[in-house]
Amino acid sequence: MSQLKAQTPSVGSKKTTDDYFKGKRVVLFSLPGAFTPTCSTYQLPNYEKLFGEFQEQGIDAIYCLSVNDAFVMNKWGKDQGVENVGLIPDGSGEFTRKMGMLVKKRQSRLWLPLMALCGHHRRWRNRGLVP
Repeated sequence: MSQLKAQTPSVGSKKTTDDYFKGKRVVLFSLPGAFTPTCSTYQLPNYEKLFGEFQEQGIDAIYCLSVNDAFVMNKWGKDQGVENVGLIPDGSGEFTRKMGMLVKKRQSRLWLPLMALCGHHRRWRNRGLVP
């Protein structure tokens, strides 16, 4: 994986892909946005709940990546009570774009307020193992 930089939930600091993944077995999943109903009800909580089972399978860390800024990801993590899943904000979409996963969402009533804030770009939902 090429060396990419991303914001961290602690606002103002940055980490590289090496900081997150080097020498670890990691599950990385991504979501279109924090605070969205499906992401908040099922996806993030289920990874959080199953963290122990992933550890039993040799996984060192689980990370959730989303095209949101550090402030949003930090608040979402606190609201969700996340303790085991690391959150990786990608406010500029740079990390996501370099992975080839940045998409432009069509205008719809649901997405209009969100698109006004983030410039219409979101991330595909996906997951994978970083060995």
